[in-house]
Amino acid sequence: MQKGFTLLEVLVVMVIIGVTAGGVVLASGAVEDRRIERVGDRIVMDLQHARDRAALTGEPLAFETAAEGYRFLHRRWIDEGRAVEWVPLDDGLLGERQWPGRDLQFRLEIADREEAARRTGDGDRLLVPGIRAMPEFRVVIERGGVDAGWQVRRDDDGGVRLERGG
Repeated sequence: MQKGFTLLEVLVVMVIIGVTAGGVVLASGAVEDRRIERVGDRIVMDLQHARDRAALTGEPLAFETAAEGYRFLHRRWIDEGRAVEWVPLDDGLLGERQWPGRDLQFRLEIADREEAARRTGDGDRLLVPGIRAMPEFRVVIERGGVDAGWQVRRDDDGGVRLERGG
């Protein structure tokens, strides 16, 4: 009567465990990529909607990011129309959004920060004009402080798109 396992049996079990673990790791990476892609798609849709709204109303909007999420702002005239302040939109469609989970971070990079500051009062706000092309920008999506390989940016036609790669 045999006691224990043969070396071949142990090796077969180890190969099965290794292949299964590898499949789980690959599948979890694909799920994470899809989650990041969904978030990027949402930002693209919101920016396109903001641009359409600005074109219809003739009033530009601003986009800003923070540690907790992102939001859109609109101008409110103060001091009898001599000054403007940017206040958050709260209309449901372009209301404040929270980032999904604490593991993802988003960094807004604007090519011409001085122009952004002149137009919005803050170099970290992106102006969303209605008719003109949006300024050059990108929103880099990071995971754990490292570039996750996805970014939202202005395309060559002045629109907005999500792309893979840095």
